[in-house]
Amino acid sequence: MKHHLSSRIAFLIVALLVTRVRANAEEHRFFLAMQSGCGLLSWERSVKHYNRGLDLQMKGDLDGAIAEYRMSITQCSTFWRPSYNLGTALEAKGDFDGAIEEYHKVISEWPEIFQAHYALGYDLEAKGDLNAAIAEYRRAIRGRN
Repeated sequence: MKHHLSSRIAFLIVALLVTRVRANAEEHRFFLAMQSGCGLLSWERSVKHYNRGLDLQMKGDLDGAIAEYRMSITQCSTFWRPSYNLGTALEAKGDFDGAIEEYHKVISEWPEIFQAHYALGYDLEAKGDLNAAIAEYRRAIRGRN
């Protein structure tokens, strides 16, 4: 009887912990959505399109990835990663001007994103603008502009 009671208590404790972990995950998801200013449904749609874009880009479907990143941005423009990854997909297609435009958008809203500075520097260097590229590389190294 004692063993049965202790296993039941252990089961209830585990069930309570799992429920709390799930609740914390839901609270975190809700917090991120509210912090974005987009609302929960728009933020979730944005993340869904962003994840599809990542998957397509990893599979080499750049056109599909570009379309998904653009949909993600349409759903919630306060999430920087879709704009950044749109830049990387455009860059991979050889559209350096489009990539530069996206990196500028990221930097204008989130100047602390050093990856955008580095990627911008890379594309400026590819276009032959070495002085601007060096300035962006320096910003990337400092982690700020």
